[in-house]
Amino acid sequence: MQRRLVKRGLVLVWIASLACRAPTDSPREAQELTDEPSLTYRLELLDPARPLVRIALEVPGDPDGESEFVIEDWGGTEDAGSELELAFARDAHGAPLATARANSGLWTVRHAPGAILSVAFDLAPTRRRAVPEPRSYYRPILEPGLLHLIGTNALPAPRHLEANQERTIRLEWRGFAEAGWRTLSSFAPDGGDRTFIQALDGFRQALFLAGDLDVAERQVRGQEVAISVFGVDWETSLADFADLCARIVSMERAFFDDFEPPFYLISLIPVGEPAPTVEHMGGTGLTSSFALFLPPGSKLEASPSDGMSIPWLLAHEMFHEWNGHTIRLAQPERLGYWFSEGFTDFYARRLLYRNGFLTPAEYVGSWNRRFAEYAGNPERNAPAARIDEAFWSDPNVGSLPYQRGDVVALFVDHAIARASGGRASLDDLMVELSRRARRGEDDFDVDRLLGAIAGFAGLEVAQDVRRVVVDGASLELPLDLGEPGLSLTPVEIRGFDLGFDFDATQSTRVVRGVVNGSAAEAAGLRDGMSVRGLSFFFGRADVPVEMKVVEGAIERTISFLPQGRPVPGYRFALEEISAPEPTSSPK
Repeated sequence: MQRRLVKRGLVLVWIASLACRAPTDSPREAQELTDEPSLTYRLELLDPARPLVRIALEVPGDPDGESEFVIEDWGGTEDAGSELELAFARDAHGAPLATARANSGLWTVRHAPGAILSVAFDLAPTRRRAVPEPRSYYRPILEPGLLHLIGTNALPAPRHLEANQERTIRLEWRGFAEAGWRTLSSFAPDGGDRTFIQALDGFRQALFLAGDLDVAERQVRGQEVAISVFGVDWETSLADFADLCARIVSMERAFFDDFEPPFYLISLIPVGEPAPTVEHMGGTGLTSSFALFLPPGSKLEASPSDGMSIPWLLAHEMFHEWNGHTIRLAQPERLGYWFSEGFTDFYARRLLYRNGFLTPAEYVGSWNRRFAEYAGNPERNAPAARIDEAFWSDPNVGSLPYQRGDVVALFVDHAIARASGGRASLDDLMVELSRRARRGEDDFDVDRLLGAIAGFAGLEVAQDVRRVVVDGASLELPLDLGEPGLSLTPVEIRGFDLGFDFDATQSTRVVRGVVNGSAAEAAGLRDGMSVRGLSFFFGRADVPVEMKVVEGAIERTISFLPQGRPVPGYRFALEEISAPEPTSSPK
């Protein structure tokens, strides 16, 4: 699920995960197969120096004699598939077949009805890692010594095959080992050929890596976790980073009492320019894996932080293994992002706090920042339909499910404790939903999620939540919620307001649309100034905007807090609270 803390200007703090479709459960490796694979993907390194990689498929064609192969736009990308060029399409006898390319991500192949097809696409070198745009990292990355593929944006899918139906799928690697490139994927820590029973969606929503990779392996309750790192200029050793990853995997599997997944892959690649003083991180959760992107030279440490941190990023993404992957959302998914993203933020904070990654003061600081972001979001009362429409196009709308769902989770947790006399909490609801999903319950739409909340907290609470997450109503919080030793107080919060037209300013690099009476105007910003540099933290009214501008022949820096009119919100105060003892799963 895409974390919409979006870079504007020079500062970037973002988390990304499955923003379009959650992958299916972990694949089951086939041991004894009586049938041939219904689909084979072969990754072949044709030229390690250039480099050049071929992505080939073997699959029975559509019975109507015309098969479409597609790469969808995923994770906010556009023109998905534009990096691939069709190399050939042949039948089982090697005869060439007629093809056409309808757009950047759709190819058509004509053939005899039901014929076995061999279709191949070539991937040439890319320049993705240097681009300061988070969505570009989801696209195929190929350069000397590195192949980084998120399958949804790299492996064309035969459109005539049912994407969610389990089938026998084979993965093959060719030419990489001979060139000295290590290979691994979401399905195995090595590049050996594998055959799986897996849905096509789940197979493609995975990570495929090759190159000059350092890999560390850890065991969590006897199950393997592999940590792959590209590059050598990290401030933290691979061993220490791998220990951190294993600790968080163990923490979250203990919460759900689920240690069955046989393999999990975490990948780290450097992106952009070194930025030692800027929080700049991102990643996306995939099938049995997590792809992490950080600036070169970053510290991969477990130091506590009430803001963005490596532990928070890992905790959020790994929690999606259950909230998003096991507990799957019904389409359209964006209507349920308040649950899959907001509740996941709630548990990233809660589990990090319970397990010693956050001090009490940092825990409280994290909540107060979230209260401020939510209250100050100009789209805070947007209905669910607005989120479905503008999640990717408007960063305020994109941030809303995280902010709203996080606070709703706090509200529901309190309501469950009150309804049960303190014998249950939101923890019990999350574990129950996971169990129901594993028993085969249908994907969860908003009504089914609200029904589960009603079962634990009562119908009135579920109706209150519906008014917030569907209709966009404001949420009134009971003042006695939160951990023991915390007090909640209603306060006025300054909303986030840049005070100028960012889009027009960014596109022209000339200040446009300065608002009369705004903090930007009071600081001296004026229309027509040339912009030489701009940095700010989108959605954070407490972080100054820094602008280097030129007026006439004079260059200067203008700094101001992007604060608008006051809005009602909440704030936790820390009384006397000690860090809790580490906990595992709810009883």
